[in-house]
Amino acid sequence: MKQYTETVLGTFIYEGMTIPADPGNRFYKQMLEEVAAGTAEIIAFDHAAQDAADAIQVERQWRNEELATADIEVYKAEDTAGVFDATEWRSYRIELRSWPDSPDFPDSSKRPARPS
Repeated sequence: MKQYTETVLGTFIYEGMTIPADPGNRFYKQMLEEVAAGTAEIIAFDHAAQDAADAIQVERQWRNEELATADIEVYKAEDTAGVFDATEWRSYRIELRSWPDSPDFPDSSKRPARPS
């Protein structure tokens, strides 16, 4: 059985050929006829999986930026020879590193809180 794979853009792929979802396109018409006849099937694009992957990417980017900020704050505290306490920022770095392993990841409302 032929399999047409839907893409994120709403087009379809079959054997390396991209078929636009255009009723005027003869390949699109052929695909629909084959599906109706039961000789082909459409593998639908998984939008939920894509949304989850996007959320993970956004959270990882946020975490990487926060790690860079936390590193700078720890270095500042170390460079001032005890004028500032780096303990909170070190703890924050640990929380950031473990954030992707948290069961709440990638729920941005439950991110680790930055020290004040």
